Amino acid sequence: MKNKIYKILKEEIVTLCLAPGEPLLEEKLAKRLKVSRTPIREVLNKLNHEGLVELIPQKGAFVARIGFTDVRELFQIREALEGLATKISASRFTKEELDEFESALVTENLDKAEEVGRKLHQTILEKAGNKRISSLIDVLRSQIERMYFLAKNLPGREKRSLEEHREILKALQMKNGELAEKAMRKHMASTLRTVIESLGEG
Repeated sequence: MKNKIYKILKEEIVTLCLAPGEPLLEEKLAKRLKVSRTPIREVLNKLNHEGLVELIPQKGAFVARIGFTDVRELFQIREALEGLATKISASRFTKEELDEFESALVTENLDKAEEVGRKLHQTILEKAGNKRISSLIDVLRSQIERMYFLAKNLPGREKRSLEEHREILKALQMKNGELAEKAMRKHMASTLRTVIESLGEG
């Protein structure tokens, strides 16, 4: 039951159904999810450790706010780690794998294109074969996902993202690690600008 509550609240926070700064009242959540307050409290503590919930003494729990500093720090880490992973993985893709991604990215369906792009990111991490990079990204994954939903909602972002993923793929097809890293870093920088814009701080 606790795991189910965790999944529900995490998804609502990550997808922005629960807005940054929104109060998370234990009694209200317990009533909605038909459980006691104890598992709610435990789940909120876990989400606090993941950076998705803020616990403020004498005030309670709130959905973690997203500020410029948070976004900048997260993307600095992402750009470095995923850039390096892309460089390492550039020589490890098979032609068949790259052809499959190329075919999938020839689409006008932007939702499908984003799904393929996310798969490309994950495959790059897997191909890099660096467990520590993957582990560090996993720690930040929930916060990364929340940034994705912020950026996704901005007009024109999905189309730019598709073009950036095609650029990364082209470098991978050339087996050019340095170019692939540069394309990934460019993609991260572009996404960072979009998230900042969505926060009204651009």
